[in-house]
Amino acid sequence: MMFMGLAAGATSGQIEEQLAAVGGGIGLGVVYLVLAFFYIYPALKLGGYSSRIADLMNAPNEANLIAALNEQRAFWKYVGILMIVMFAFYAIAIVVMIIGVAGAAASGVS
Repeated sequence: MMFMGLAAGATSGQIEEQLAAVGGGIGLGVVYLVLAFFYIYPALKLGGYSSRIADLMNAPNEANLIAALNEQRAFWKYVGILMIVMFAFYAIAIVVMIIGVAGAAASGVS
């Protein structure tokens, strides 16, 4: 998820230039809203995990342990799915860059 933030920061200047006619801050605001959307779910799951662990410490039983592990499992499942999506995005971006460079080289653009 940190890479998404870094990517947004690296491209924020490009986004602002493209949306300057509309008011460049709007584009950056949308990027941050999308990033906030991706950060809310894992934060809620980790918060739920910590409260379940506190319950487990107060009343050590199997039900509290299972509840805590389910919260942690949901967090790691989300992170895994997000990583697969990001790897796919990176692979597509690399292929598009290679095609763009090959096309530019074929047309003689330097």
